[in-house]
Amino acid sequence: MISDEFKEFPPPNALMYAPTIEQFAAFMLEYYPEYVAKKFGEVPPLPQGCAEEKWRAIFEEPVLSEEDIENFKQIIVPFQLDRSTITPKNKRAIFVFSPPRSGSTLLRVVLEGHSKLFAPPEMDLLSFNYLKERHQFFEDSGLVIWNEAIPAALEEVFHCEEQEAREIYDAYLKQNISTHEFYHRLQSKIEPRIFVDKTPAYAIDRHILERTEEEFDQPFYIHLVRHPYAMIYSFLEAKLDQNFFKFPHHYSRRHLAELIWLVSHQNILHFLDRIPENRRYTLYFEKFLNNPEQEIAALCRFLGIPFEKGMLNPYQGNKMTLGANLHSQMVGDYKFYLYRKIDPRAATRWKKFHCKDFLSPMS
Repeated sequence: MISDEFKEFPPPNALMYAPTIEQFAAFMLEYYPEYVAKKFGEVPPLPQGCAEEKWRAIFEEPVLSEEDIENFKQIIVPFQLDRSTITPKNKRAIFVFSPPRSGSTLLRVVLEGHSKLFAPPEMDLLSFNYLKERHQFFEDSGLVIWNEAIPAALEEVFHCEEQEAREIYDAYLKQNISTHEFYHRLQSKIEPRIFVDKTPAYAIDRHILERTEEEFDQPFYIHLVRHPYAMIYSFLEAKLDQNFFKFPHHYSRRHLAELIWLVSHQNILHFLDRIPENRRYTLYFEKFLNNPEQEIAALCRFLGIPFEKGMLNPYQGNKMTLGANLHSQMVGDYKFYLYRKIDPRAATRWKKFHCKDFLSPMS
């Protein structure tokens, strides 16, 4: 048995990502070189040329033009807020804004490790006016994992089992409550903790970003930034074009990834430019990985909460890293499960794949 060979074995779902012996060997070399070294001695390098072959097609695609970017913005259908649902304002919340594949899942779990914060897996609430509307969208889209996110959070909020959480969720759907009201109910139950909402989908539409100011009292904003190549390669590996972008398009996966990175950051920067400095904070993912204690302590000072050492152990304890039941996955980065600690090597892993620059001048 593999588990007998390695004793402390990586997560069982590692075999899902590397089902053949050849793929599993490369997987272990890339993600768990310390295990390989412990068992077999010196760690051999990854096979040369594999990365180039794997990504050859993306290097041959043309560089995006300004026209491509403007056309992309045109296919994003802006969110229309039903203002009849948003009074009075909800209490202060913390919003993490970033494109997908930017490290937001790790940051979310780190924040959940603080006793004064409540940071559930992303629920994508601000993209919809009503909870029932949201539920139906993900049902119709076949993205049922998103409808697992709310029951998973409700288990934690109400300290209950899965069945009761689903019953509470079903009752909310039957009442057709607004997402604004749903936030209110969650915030009332978790007091005095502060609600943390991390949902990368928000950044693609500036109207959703602006909704936060209308619906919440003096919210805090964390702008999470990751190197564009790191985000793009991760987006490609995760095949995120299949379940992230909500609008019909004709772009290749690589072009879509870069467009999402670029437009998301443009929207975030434009929005935050109007927010007072004491309510906005920029966190660079690479700095966070290389100096987690220093960076998270600084973030805590910004949020006005004491730094807690437990935040640096995101893989220990219950931090809502499973779905509504033990056999389902949380909404978020599937690669979260592949690590056992905050690993600085993740900051530069993309360089193993990179052979040729392809970013547009605007990125």
